[in-house]
Amino acid sequence: MNYHHGDLKNALIKAAISLIAEKGPNAISLRAVAKRAGVSHSAPYRHFKDKGALLMAIAESGFNALATRTREASLTFPDDPTRQLQEASIAYVELAVENPEITQLMFGGFITPGECSGTLAEASKGHSTVSYP
Repeated sequence: MNYHHGDLKNALIKAAISLIAEKGPNAISLRAVAKRAGVSHSAPYRHFKDKGALLMAIAESGFNALATRTREASLTFPDDPTRQLQEASIAYVELAVENPEITQLMFGGFITPGECSGTLAEASKGHSTVSYP
């Protein structure tokens, strides 16, 4: 096993996303994620206190990606709120199709609002950047 991983946090997130795609969010464990990432079973605890924290980090990355895509729609059509909404909607659907496992974590009820970290709560609030008159 590689105990000196260059980017452990992101490697764990990628491994978790892969496992979620195969087995669903309820079926994964930090031990399985560590094994998939090729690190010791205790390595995930350097970045995540538990499985919930890892799932929140994945959901947060999804909300950040969605915010980026919807922000691009807003900037591309600054004077056309209807087009902004259309493009933001397309961005949402594309994200869901490209990353169904992340979308499932974002909106599937696996993370309750009371469990959200401050950064996840902030990312989830800011995912709609379409401006309206």
